[in-house]
Amino acid sequence: MNNTLAILIATRHRKDLLMQCLAQLKWLVAYRPVMIYLVFDGDWEGYKCFDYKVFNQGFAGQVFHIEHGEYIEAINTMAELAYAAGCEYFLPWSDDSFLKGERPLRKVIRALRTAAGPGNKSPVVMALNNPYWGDRLGTHAMMNRAMVDFLDYGRGKIFYPGYTHYGGDNELTARAKRGGYFHFIEEVEIEHPPPTETQNNPSMKYKAHDVPLWKERKRAIDAGEV
Repeated sequence: MNNTLAILIATRHRKDLLMQCLAQLKWLVAYRPVMIYLVFDGDWEGYKCFDYKVFNQGFAGQVFHIEHGEYIEAINTMAELAYAAGCEYFLPWSDDSFLKGERPLRKVIRALRTAAGPGNKSPVVMALNNPYWGDRLGTHAMMNRAMVDFLDYGRGKIFYPGYTHYGGDNELTARAKRGGYFHFIEEVEIEHPPPTETQNNPSMKYKAHDVPLWKERKRAIDAGEV
């Protein structure tokens, strides 16, 4: 195992926004070692001009292409690769999310290590401060390898693979809170579009599948069956 932080970024059809996201991470990560994993969706043609040289100057990283991969599939694919590489910390991210403050990820890592105790053995989910959700939901949360093992979705997956786009962070939060592994770092805020701005997102079509699944899984979690 190693102390590498894997930042997992799924992106689609938004090259300019992605470059802003990466540029900001380059200056704010302030933590080494870090590995950036990128998954593009089926719109690969639009990313032929992606500047790999600039990317590789800023990060150790890998770029992957998953044909028509949706968010949960894309994040889990990257998480499996990062887990197999021995990464210790995992942060699912998105191209429309931005960190605030000075050295935010270093603060998150420090808080996570403290919560995990000696040897980083206790599972931890450290939720960043999304102002729209606070500590109610870990929409952007870092976790350690012990938490991935606790979730036990197989081969390093960090979200329940039955979901398509929604429900992953809901289940992660619910399971972490039930196990006493959920933590909230209020001082590290993020910028992310408010929920009202995502209503017209094409991925909304997946709610018809994901929401009933989440309700079913929530009952199982509350009953201690998961």
